[in-house]
Amino acid sequence: MARIAAFLVCLVVLWGTQEAWGRLSQLTDLHRKPTNIVDLTFEHDGSPSELAAGTHQLLKRQTSRQPHVDGVHEFHDGHYRARIYYPGGGSQVIIVLTYDWINNVAYRSYLYRSTNYGSTFTNISSTVNNAILYQNFYVNGSTLIFVDAVVPLLFYTVDEGATFTAVDLTPSTLITTTVVYHPTRDGWMLMQDHMECCLYVTENYGVLWTYVAPNVDTFQWADGDWDDDDRRIYFNTTTSHLYVYDYPYSGVAKDLDPNLSGRDTFDTFEIVGRYIFAQRTESGMVALYVSDRRGPLQKAHIPIPGGHERYLVSHIDDMQALVIVEHAGGFYNLYLSDESGLYFSLSLTDIVIETLYNRWQIDLELIQGVNGTLIANQYAREDAASRASTRRTVISYDNGAFWSGILPPDEDLNGVPINCEPPNCTLHLQMDTSYYARLGVYSTESAPGIIVAHGGNCRHML
Repeated sequence: MARIAAFLVCLVVLWGTQEAWGRLSQLTDLHRKPTNIVDLTFEHDGSPSELAAGTHQLLKRQTSRQPHVDGVHEFHDGHYRARIYYPGGGSQVIIVLTYDWINNVAYRSYLYRSTNYGSTFTNISSTVNNAILYQNFYVNGSTLIFVDAVVPLLFYTVDEGATFTAVDLTPSTLITTTVVYHPTRDGWMLMQDHMECCLYVTENYGVLWTYVAPNVDTFQWADGDWDDDDRRIYFNTTTSHLYVYDYPYSGVAKDLDPNLSGRDTFDTFEIVGRYIFAQRTESGMVALYVSDRRGPLQKAHIPIPGGHERYLVSHIDDMQALVIVEHAGGFYNLYLSDESGLYFSLSLTDIVIETLYNRWQIDLELIQGVNGTLIANQYAREDAASRASTRRTVISYDNGAFWSGILPPDEDLNGVPINCEPPNCTLHLQMDTSYYARLGVYSTESAPGIIVAHGGNCRHML
């Protein structure tokens, strides 16, 4: 098996349009991070004086292969986070949204636009009514959609931010935390009414809305690769029933599985490619049901000793599924299914998962451009007494069937030999749960075999 090179660099800004911001999704979390967007956190002490006088540098990568930076732009505002959008395809446009999001409270954001690949930026916040835009920022090619986090206003642009169109969502009570943008159809969105939990759909950026259903809990668009119509809407209600609603959105929604009509009570669901996963509570225990190729829902078989709390679902390809199970006692194991998605075997024990602001941070990355390759952090099993403080990085080249430590490079960038012999010394990477820097592991299909990460070589890491 060819060894994948991992370039270990201390990164302040990761620039690019890679898509691998973590394919894992909690069953209750349907909002995907859009492609072509990079999230940054600027480091300062957060004091009012520093926030007021904050100067943040955006480094622009040279377009040639030379490994140096040829441009720097300073943003003189007090925000400590930023989202960067670059459409690619030779475009000279870069859009930067700076914002603060502290203790789940949104603060005023600024929107900047460059038309010369980052040499200069113009503050265009006034074109979007100086709105608070962070929470919903959707991208599809040259189309961007922003939804105000405070007032019912939506802004969209189809020309990379040259002009924006405002859509007034009043008198509805639609809020930004419940927006799902269609993955392929411009202007198509699902929104949920905050007060009544009613679900609506629009085909024209919110100019007109069609009522779907009341008391909706979770909702999701169909997958165009596996559904016969990508306009189909899946949702479950607060009474835990699962439904599908077909275009042209007139009439009554149907039961997801007619064979379970009246008995299809599920707490939540998730569509991942060919599979539909649904979770329900049975006799005080959490059970997982799976639909393969949109067939009937059937109970999954997972070799779990004792009780378990919940499932987190991902998939590698169209032939099998990965499921992370939270076991009673607060530890997590990774399981790999057969092609049907119904029968699972243990893949990796003690995978590292933590929560931050009520969101899951998962140290598992599916590497883009190299099929079947995964990188994960697990708690070091040889040190069970201090399991929470020691961890190690492992890699799989066969969809999670076999895991091993990562071999370090023979020498560093300066040609100095690295004295690290496995199994007592391997490469360990800082991933989503890192205490020191939440840099993650990055890859892209356009550069197969290249992985950018941050870490070190040792027996295990703290």
